[in-house]
Amino acid sequence: MKKILFIADYFPNEKNSVAEALNSLIENVGTSNYKMVVLKATSFYSDFIEKSTIGEIVCYGRSVCTAKAILKSKNISIKEKVKYLFKKIGYFIKGIFIKKSVLQVKEREKILKKIVKREKIDLIFSFTSPYNWNNCSSLKIPYLYMLYDTYITDPIVDRRYCFALERHIIDNSKGYFVPHFFYEDYLKIYGENNFIKYNFPALISKEKVLQAYNSVQEKYGFAYFGQVQSFRNADKIEHIFKSLNLKLEVFTHQRDLVSDAFSIHKPLSGEDLYNSVASSRYLVVFDNSAPYENYLPSKVYLYVSFTKPIIIFGDNKDSATIRFFKDYPNCYYQNINEPLDGLKDFLNKDFKDEFDERVFNSYIDYLPEKATKIVVDKINEVIV
Repeated sequence: MKKILFIADYFPNEKNSVAEALNSLIENVGTSNYKMVVLKATSFYSDFIEKSTIGEIVCYGRSVCTAKAILKSKNISIKEKVKYLFKKIGYFIKGIFIKKSVLQVKEREKILKKIVKREKIDLIFSFTSPYNWNNCSSLKIPYLYMLYDTYITDPIVDRRYCFALERHIIDNSKGYFVPHFFYEDYLKIYGENNFIKYNFPALISKEKVLQAYNSVQEKYGFAYFGQVQSFRNADKIEHIFKSLNLKLEVFTHQRDLVSDAFSIHKPLSGEDLYNSVASSRYLVVFDNSAPYENYLPSKVYLYVSFTKPIIIFGDNKDSATIRFFKDYPNCYYQNINEPLDGLKDFLNKDFKDEFDERVFNSYIDYLPEKATKIVVDKINEVIV
């Protein structure tokens, strides 16, 4: 049976939208047709690659990746820590003579070659953020690349180096999947190429949504599911909730948050996540501010699945989030720097707390079985 190596930012069992999209890819590609191997892309920085399994999927990587976390970990032996320190020292010395970005590519290439040889991989499928490029072209086996973010508008990357590396990957891959909301920008930068426009496979099935609606128990007023980064203006959003004497339920990995207006909960996945979304009166989006306004928060697909009233807090009315919700009927954009009169009027509206099939069907192209068809067809074409 042919083997596919998925290079991904998260393992399939992690609790976020990107991991769920990876699950959708793996499920629709089909474990009955191919053997699946997953390499966690961030593990390239850890110097520790462990083999494990999640169901029938072989996984390589380690969740502990930062130097501080590795040295503090009780699960890593003293011997491994000493070995790690010597590797870091060697890496530092090499970095004096070799550009760090070039050195990273070489180190990743070593790890890739080792896993490809050990597992006898037939195809590499990279599903990572732009920060985790992996040079697969030297491995002499076909590879596909699938973006969910973009380099083009990223303000912090070395654009000259990254554009050159991206073009190299584009030219040497068997297909380069670009989300439809980045597609035109990629054509402008790189011209016609082997780009394949796709829809992010993250809409929750109607059956799961209705099941969650039928399982509602605890009720939430306002809920946000995601990270609380500085470029999402959490401090100003907190001030708005405080001024309205409202409480926002925040489901996030960031356990150290302290707030009078936010109630912090652990992140959820699967049925627990769906039940909490169905239990919420309003779903809240922390929009990305400049220079990240062209990045789309992945939770928007989860939100539209449940057809709930949605409130977006941001400071840019031309963001990717606004464009995504342009045809969504029960949505309000609150500029964080403007008066709250419109938001108050929106909150006074009488919304039906039920599933709206018409709204759901307007986003149906993001259903995994529809969105991944173009991916599955390409994989079957490449693996012969």
